[in-house]
Amino acid sequence: MKVLANTLTLAAAIITFLIGTTSLDSFSLKGLGFLFWAVSPYLLMIFTLSKSSNQLMIRGISVCSMVIALFGTALLVYSMYIQKDAQSALAFVVIPIYQWGIFLLSSLFLYLIYKIKTRK
Repeated sequence: MKVLANTLTLAAAIITFLIGTTSLDSFSLKGLGFLFWAVSPYLLMIFTLSKSSNQLMIRGISVCSMVIALFGTALLVYSMYIQKDAQSALAFVVIPIYQWGIFLLSSLFLYLIYKIKTRK
């Protein structure tokens, strides 16, 4: 499950980076910063999953990262290509905020469950 989650999250990061590079008008450091910000939740998920050693945490983080990666990529594709308007590029700012928040809250929840289960 860990390999599947890492593969799916890495694929989502690559897709996000490719959509971002094709959407840039010209290459700039600001644009590169926005692309790094857009990919940062995926890097956090891969890092967290690589550092997890308990089976409960691996399963929980794997499911959470796969769901966040799928929905984040789908939302980005929807906002950039399907429902395209003048504010579509703001998806690169807003979607990572939601991804960071959801992943941090769910990781905290999984950590608390892990601590309760190991205390018994």
